Amino acid sequence: MRVTDGMRDSAMIAATTKSSSAVHLAAGAAQSGMRVRTAADDPAAFSRIVNADEHARRLGARVETLDRSAATAGLAESTLAQSSEILLRIKEIAVAMADGTATNENRTQAASAVAELRKALGGLANTRGAEGYLFAGSRTDAPPFDAAGSFAGDDVSLMIASDDGVQLRSNASGASAFTAAGGRDVFADIVALEARLASNDPDGVAALLDQLDGGHAQIVRERARVGLTQDRMQVSSAMAADARGWVQQARAEDAEVDAVTAYTQLAQAQSAYERTLEVSRRLLSALSVERMLP
Repeated sequence: MRVTDGMRDSAMIAATTKSSSAVHLAAGAAQSGMRVRTAADDPAAFSRIVNADEHARRLGARVETLDRSAATAGLAESTLAQSSEILLRIKEIAVAMADGTATNENRTQAASAVAELRKALGGLANTRGAEGYLFAGSRTDAPPFDAAGSFAGDDVSLMIASDDGVQLRSNASGASAFTAAGGRDVFADIVALEARLASNDPDGVAALLDQLDGGHAQIVRERARVGLTQDRMQVSSAMAADARGWVQQARAEDAEVDAVTAYTQLAQAQSAYERTLEVSRRLLSALSVERMLP
């Protein structure tokens, strides 16, 4: 097959264009630190980068959700801790006033003290966090307990993802902590104690001691559950953050290039381009001589 001048010219142009493109890409990588910026640079790597970006976004959103929910759970746990302390104080008053040596005046004063503690407990049960009332279930936009201690919330579990396919209940249960759903109606038992203290009924007061113990125990149980959930959220958040870091590292390995490698590749591309130009010049010179011959 005879090689025509046109074919040789086309070959030279193609070689020069390819070398020039390599220099352009290497210069861009050296300047930006990015090896892959578009699908044209490396289709397989670009696809991995796109997938890594989406995976990192999901993991970042999970970390944010878990951290926010862990903070809310921490507030609920500390609120339940204060609530259990109030119940203990009420129980101490009840034990003292069940003693036959206490006077009518002592019990009247104790009834007032218990009423104040009940109000404080009601305030804790109506604690509001960043995402609404902590103990209202799904009805987070309104206080779950009224002044008498009646429950207006629900016990719906609000779930969040702690891992792929793994769900955690993120909210505390006001129903389990303070209402008969957990074993005792805590506020009703306290109101009954106030009434028996006010009526100077030591036997009636003594009969409520076990109920008060039950109310305290259910608050402690819910506190323990919420605390464990908070721990799991924090562990899951740390794991998701680590996974996000690994995904971002893998992405960087696909997309980025270190400075030494980038400038080495640029030097190599420039050298190859210069060699191509030199070959082209020599070939053109030879062609010129050849065309001048008879």
